[in-house]
Amino acid sequence: MRVADYLSFAWRGIVRQRVRTLLTVLALAIAATIVISLVSITVGAQRTITTERGLTEGLETMVVTPNAVVSTGLLGGSVQVANDKAEKITDATVQQLRGLAGVKDAVPLAGVYELRRFTIDGSPTSFVANALAPGEGTSYEIPLLVGRAPAPGTKGHAEVVIDSSYVDALGLRQDPTKILGRAMTITTVNGYRGVGAEVPGPRSTPKQVTDFSQRATTLTARIVGVSSDPRFTSRILTSMPWAHAIRSPQVLQGGTMVPGESRITTGGYSSVIVDAASTDAVAGVAAQIERFGYGVTSAQEQLDRINRYVLIMWLVLGSIALVSILAAGLSTGNTMLMTITEERYVINVWRVCGARRGLVRRLYLLQAFLLSLAGGALGMASGYWLTWLLSRQIRSVLAGRGMETISVAEATPQILLAGLAITLIIGVLAAVHPAARASRDDPGAFLTAQ
Repeated sequence: MRVADYLSFAWRGIVRQRVRTLLTVLALAIAATIVISLVSITVGAQRTITTERGLTEGLETMVVTPNAVVSTGLLGGSVQVANDKAEKITDATVQQLRGLAGVKDAVPLAGVYELRRFTIDGSPTSFVANALAPGEGTSYEIPLLVGRAPAPGTKGHAEVVIDSSYVDALGLRQDPTKILGRAMTITTVNGYRGVGAEVPGPRSTPKQVTDFSQRATTLTARIVGVSSDPRFTSRILTSMPWAHAIRSPQVLQGGTMVPGESRITTGGYSSVIVDAASTDAVAGVAAQIERFGYGVTSAQEQLDRINRYVLIMWLVLGSIALVSILAAGLSTGNTMLMTITEERYVINVWRVCGARRGLVRRLYLLQAFLLSLAGGALGMASGYWLTWLLSRQIRSVLAGRGMETISVAEATPQILLAGLAITLIIGVLAAVHPAARASRDDPGAFLTAQ
């Protein structure tokens, strides 16, 4: 029997019951769409969180905080627990961390909490000012997309580096160099007493003191670089000298207002970036630091936490996809059983005329294959369209809120072909029993009974 004869018979069997065929193809298409969409979302989310956000890089990096970090559950949530064992992080602490076995470098970070919001020249948008000041390290340099690191400055006008997410929010992703040199206007908290503030003197009236406590100060800075370090997402980075100047409240001394002691000096650094010599040394270094009572989080720990989330996503979404595929397979098997039952007389006539059991099985398996191919192809198209629509909607929502646009779902050719292959396999396997049943009849006994 020629291939063309096989295809001709299978096609006639498909079009003979059009409604049943249409429903079976739709069931297979829906299953393929669900599989492709869910896999695209899971793979896309994992890639976006790990690769695009830089979690697969810098796995030897850890962040040390004054308080211990305690996990709160399987999914990796954590809280900081205050304890008396760990003291504030000072320059002496940084030197101690640098001396630990397996540590390559330790760089202190100081939070600048007196800054409240800022605007960038050329944009009306006001951003929340989350500012950090990296200290000096033996080998540390701020990873930059463009520009340079801020130069030390202690006056009201200074230099800053901003995170690339602000560039995206301003629509300058294609050419981030356009933001370099722009002025940044920074508004402080009310009652700010650091550099640039006009603090009331000793002869000020009570009203002047009250007005000052309810008034913010405006500082200016110039953008000199754009950071690409995921640890500094949605942050602005200043020089450590300027951070000290901001955090040093003016005090009365000898009849004049002079900068007092820096809160960074009295309160310590907010955290320290510790780079291990290798990824293999991370666990050992973290254990040493935890013995001092400090909290430690690492990129490797975050990656493991993400992988746990992804595993749960695979289990949940995979279960949904499996149920849909099994339902489509049952639909295909039921369709083939009904077809074979209706054509039982014709099948036994073929057998009497010399058709072998294998020929009958192949004919109906080919029919199931064509049904699955049609459903899988339709599912590929609808799955690709649904994934594209979902990703476009997410990007639109993020862009509308001034956030960085990401691609959460992407139906790659590999995922589309995998969806088609799964549909074909399930469809053909579902037809194995009906096809075998069609070839098992005794044609003589069946026709005699008829």
